[in-house]
Amino acid sequence: MTALFRKFIWLLRRRSKEAELEEELRFHLDEEAEERRATGLSAEEAYRAARRELGNVALLKEDTRAAWSWMRGEQLARDVRNAVRIILKRDIRVNVVILCTIALGISANTFMFSIVNAMLLKFPMQDPERLVLIHETHSPDVSASVSPGASLKSYNGQAHRRG
Repeated sequence: MTALFRKFIWLLRRRSKEAELEEELRFHLDEEAEERRATGLSAEEAYRAARRELGNVALLKEDTRAAWSWMRGEQLARDVRNAVRIILKRDIRVNVVILCTIALGISANTFMFSIVNAMLLKFPMQDPERLVLIHETHSPDVSASVSPGASLKSYNGQAHRRG
């Protein structure tokens, strides 16, 4: 099983995997406490000693999650959820202004693309093969096109019609 596949499974079964992790840590803690009780410590002292031996449980959980999942993706998703929650808790007027701003931006972008698409990308021409390219050459290293042209051949700074 590859690491990518394991991480994907972790995302799909996150709650059950979290419960398994919690159960496993609890099992190890109980086993360690049982060993301490067998040496003659009281139940409370054995549990404390087992906790010291096992270490910080929250840190162990965090390290395990980091190994099993995509931490940056999860943190980004958590941050987005918190941001949306904060925005939605604001006054309804703020939400309306935000939505109108987004709608205006999207519509302006769509309008501009429609204009560019109609005027430049699909330019209606009667005779497109008659377009001419004018090309300047200042030196062997520097040359520039001074007019737009389509499917033309340019030789040594001279403009030629195709065909």
